[in-house]
Amino acid sequence: MDDSKRPLLSMIVLGIVLVGYVGFMQYRAAQEPAPRHAPVRISAGGQTPAVVDALGPHARLTEAEQTARARHESRVSIRTPELDAVFTDRNAGLLALRLREPKFQNTRTVNGHAVSVPENLVSTRFEEYLPMRQTLGGIVMPRDATYRAEQVNPTTVRFTWEGDGFRVIRTIRAGARRYTLESETRVQNLSRAARPVRVKEHTYRYIARSAEKGGGFGPFGRPSAALTLGFCETADKKMIEAREKLEEDTRGMGPSVYFAGWGSNYFASGIAPLRGNAERCVVSSEARWVSDSEEPAGSIFSIDLWHARQNVAPGAITTFSSVAYFGPKDLGSLQAAGHHFEDAVDLGFFGFIARYLVQTLRYIHGLIGNWGFAIILLTFCVRLLLYPLTAASLKSMGKMRILKPEMDRIQAQFGDDQEKRGAAMMALYKQHGINPFAGCLPSLAQMPIWLALYTSLSTNIELYHAPFFAWTDLSAPDPWFVLPAALSALMFLQQKMTPTTMDPVQAKIMLYMMPAMMGMFMLFLPAGLCVYMLTNSSLGIVQQKYVQWRLDREAVVATSISAGDAPDTDSKSASTAPDASGGKKGSRRGRA
Repeated sequence: MDDSKRPLLSMIVLGIVLVGYVGFMQYRAAQEPAPRHAPVRISAGGQTPAVVDALGPHARLTEAEQTARARHESRVSIRTPELDAVFTDRNAGLLALRLREPKFQNTRTVNGHAVSVPENLVSTRFEEYLPMRQTLGGIVMPRDATYRAEQVNPTTVRFTWEGDGFRVIRTIRAGARRYTLESETRVQNLSRAARPVRVKEHTYRYIARSAEKGGGFGPFGRPSAALTLGFCETADKKMIEAREKLEEDTRGMGPSVYFAGWGSNYFASGIAPLRGNAERCVVSSEARWVSDSEEPAGSIFSIDLWHARQNVAPGAITTFSSVAYFGPKDLGSLQAAGHHFEDAVDLGFFGFIARYLVQTLRYIHGLIGNWGFAIILLTFCVRLLLYPLTAASLKSMGKMRILKPEMDRIQAQFGDDQEKRGAAMMALYKQHGINPFAGCLPSLAQMPIWLALYTSLSTNIELYHAPFFAWTDLSAPDPWFVLPAALSALMFLQQKMTPTTMDPVQAKIMLYMMPAMMGMFMLFLPAGLCVYMLTNSSLGIVQQKYVQWRLDREAVVATSISAGDAPDTDSKSASTAPDASGGKKGSRRGRA
């Protein structure tokens, strides 16, 4: 291969890797496999797709029955500093869970006015698919079971149902940790014979197809923040699957289940046994159609957690306890909640690096109190860490620029004889101590860090609605495209400053292609990530100027030393050579 083309090939390879990585992260939104079952056509009944998701092959109540029950339901609620949870007496399901903190308030336009609406992590309305609903195996309950709901106190609610020889008392209270709710179900056998009972915990998540579409086009786009994954973790294995895979095949795991749940870009919900492990988890997803549409309107995730079956003696009481997490994918909160909930944060293939970057970012933010400036300081830290690699790369490229006339002579001398030309180039590199791969290998070594930074900044809940100067949300794309434009300009300047041994055509392609590609890439990605790239490019220019200054200084020093040595040698030679009169030239020059 022509050595002058290696820098171009290196940049193309890096671009392909980066674009391919982003494309892989959003492949879930691009695939659309056929459903496992024949499409279930349902009538919207005047409702939007987001509220007809509960209708389908497993719905036991008609739409009219569920609507009538909703009109006469009793509601109770739990309120904590972090959340408002509203429950219904219809099968003791969770109607709404709204996050109260200011950063989780979304601005919506209602009747022409901007209103603040809290993030609601419940996306289903019909009772068959309400989160925190339970199924009591071994107990025959009517399809329209109604519990007696009690508001015990602001943070505790109680549900009571009696039938089929059992009394069921379920108490739900605010958990000991943030964003958690604890459930305790006491089952008393009122019959005269021992009977087996199993409690299954359920949670659900509906996602419309329109919500899954990200911003941008092709690989130059941002994956939708609504993309949802189902997960389950046991003592031996962790499963994380996209809806496409779950629509093809329901996944079940066990025994020794830690937790099961779903997770989107910024939020997660999980269920775990309060003590010990569960016996089994079942995670699935099913498509939902509206009316006679050919394409599904959305999909509903179903997550089930099975407690171990208990044999309840006559008159005895057995208890099933669980804890549910509903909140942001904040690593600190998830870790505090326990039960391995922190594993719901999937930072990709280079997650082990991304976790350290997230922790560093959180630490810096704790010192300065602004996420935008924290990203800038994190960039300084990463750039400083990688300085030896990038400096070596720039130094090697600078030396190659100095040797460009000699390289052009070799190319002209050997023409199309690649073997002789390559041998001559390698001899030239060896003579001047240049590694021809030095410009490529450091960049490849840095790729895991760049990709980990991309993942951590793109999915970091800390940046959700975090302001920075005119940008009110670092997790959203720049609405004015100022940052992408500035990044393109800086990359153009940096590319123009970069020493190159490429021919003019290749150099021109790189000069315009890379800045334009990165600018397009950043148009639809989070502003926080763009802040990082902008800072990184600025520091790259400064570093490039510094390395070039050092190279120029070394060249000046080397030239001065060579110029200083030459007269000394001539003088010494002249002083030892006899002149025509038998004296020394140097003695007369010295006396002169």
